[in-house]
Amino acid sequence: MRSSLLLAFAAVLALSLGGCFEDPDVAVTGDPDALVGDGGGDIDDPCNGENGCPCTLDEQCKSEYCAMPDDPTATTGVCDDPCGGSCPAGQTCKSVGRGGKKKFVCMDDIVDPGCTPSDEVCDGADNDCDGVTDESTCDDDNACTVDDCDPTRATDLADGCTHTAIGLSCDDGNPCTEGDACNGGACAGTAKSCDDGNPCTTDSCDSEGICQHAALGAEGGDKVACDDGSPCSTDDHCLAGACVGTALDC
Repeated sequence: MRSSLLLAFAAVLALSLGGCFEDPDVAVTGDPDALVGDGGGDIDDPCNGENGCPCTLDEQCKSEYCAMPDDPTATTGVCDDPCGGSCPAGQTCKSVGRGGKKKFVCMDDIVDPGCTPSDEVCDGADNDCDGVTDESTCDDDNACTVDDCDPTRATDLADGCTHTAIGLSCDDGNPCTEGDACNGGACAGTAKSCDDGNPCTTDSCDSEGICQHAALGAEGGDKVACDDGSPCSTDDHCLAGACVGTALDC
């Protein structure tokens, strides 16, 4: 009986997926690690999560909803829109399931007819008139802080957002720094050293974080003084990135 139910479910999947399953006989195996008939993909990456593709978890679907069949023994479902598609204007798809059961319906947006929409801020009020208060209001886009909303802290002059500094590694966005870390709520690093020890080059770090060493001392140009380290030379100067001198007449 169980095998008949599984085969029937596989056949329904094969018809509904429109090419996602190539072999309905292996569409349902009961083994989450087994190959499924989706052109060679496995259950962990079914058809890239498009609607109609096989799944076992919501996270495998682009819609973030894996619709399971009514059969309690089934181990495979299909990716689908939670409410079967877009909700009509003025409605939002919301979960109404209880006890771990997934159930979604289109519900009317909760809007106060006397509410005038404005930017949402952390103050305990529904500023943008969408029926939800203080949502996503305190993110400061700073990886070196933990952001939180405490509407009891809000005043007429300031919202109730808090940004607590943390000490973690981070990326300051500058390719010419190293050892980036959070310090006092800000991300900063130490400048990368590009010194090649050659007095006849100008050292710098480019926009890709690569050290550049431009040669000093063009033939016939202005002389850049240096020391070639030889006591038996004079007029030491840079030439094409090297320090050269004229031998003394002893």
